[in-house]
Amino acid sequence: MSNYTCTGIFVAFLLCLLSSSIYASETNQDIKKLLEEDRYEEAISKMELLPRKDTISSARVLNALGWAYLKLGNYQKAKDNLQASYELAKKLDNQEVAVISSNNLGILAYLENDLEKAEKYFYIGKRKNSRTALTYLDLIEKKNRNIRFQEALLNGIDLRRKQDFKGAIGNYEKALSIQPNDAATLEYKGYALLRDGQHDLSVKTLDKAKTLDPTRKFVYLNLVKAYCMLQSDQDVQQSIIESSLEIDEFVQWYAADSEFRKMCSNSTYISELMNDYEPNE
Repeated sequence: MSNYTCTGIFVAFLLCLLSSSIYASETNQDIKKLLEEDRYEEAISKMELLPRKDTISSARVLNALGWAYLKLGNYQKAKDNLQASYELAKKLDNQEVAVISSNNLGILAYLENDLEKAEKYFYIGKRKNSRTALTYLDLIEKKNRNIRFQEALLNGIDLRRKQDFKGAIGNYEKALSIQPNDAATLEYKGYALLRDGQHDLSVKTLDKAKTLDPTRKFVYLNLVKAYCMLQSDQDVQQSIIESSLEIDEFVQWYAADSEFRKMCSNSTYISELMNDYEPNE
C-alpha cells in the first residue's frame, strides 16, 4: 500500500474516531484539538493523566491513545491500548467502540504485514458494515493476490533457469490466472513454450505480450526464433520490421546468442540479412 493511500485512510478514520468520541470537558476538547493537529505526543501526555474507569469514555480514550501511539510508530504501546479498549468495549457491550478499536488493531496488524491477523480484526468491523474494515479487507485481498502472483512468477523463473520448461509454464499460468494481462509473464511463458517445442502456442502468447507492451524488445527476438522454428520466413521478416529496432540489435543478438543461430539456421531471410548487413558508421 502506498503512503498516500495509507495516509488517506488514516485521516478518514481519525475523523470518524473523533466524531464518535465524547469530548465534554475542556481537557478533552484540548485533546481533540491536539489529535486533529497531529500533535500526538502532547495528546498522549494529557490522555495518560486521565483516570481509568470501566466506562465507554475510558474505552474511547484507550482507543485514542492506541491510535496516537500507532501514528508515532510505537506499535507495542499502540497494541496494548487498543487491545484494552477493545476488551473494555466488549465488556460494556458497546459495539461502536469495539468496531473502532478492532479496526485500529487491524490497521496495526496490516502495517506489520500480519495479514491473517489483520483480516480477523477487520471481519469484526465487516459484520457492522464498517467502511474502514471493508476498505482494508479489499486491500488485504489485493496484497494476498500480489503475493501469490509474485510467488508463482518467481517459481517459474527459477524452473526456467533449471531448464524445467514444463514446470515453468505451469507456474507462469498460475501467475497469469491472477494477472492475465501481465506482459512480462506472457513474455516469459512464450519463451518457455518455445523451448518446450510448442511453437504455435509460443507465437500466440508472445503476440499477446507484444500487443500489451510493444516496447518489450525480447518479445520480438523470441517471435523471430519461434517463426524460424515454424519455417515461416515471411513472419520472421515481419516481426523484425514490426519491432522498430535497428538491424544492429538483431545482428548483435545473432552473434552472441547460439540459440538464435541454431533455431534460425534454416532461415533464408536471416542468413541473407546477416550476410548482407553493413554496420552503420
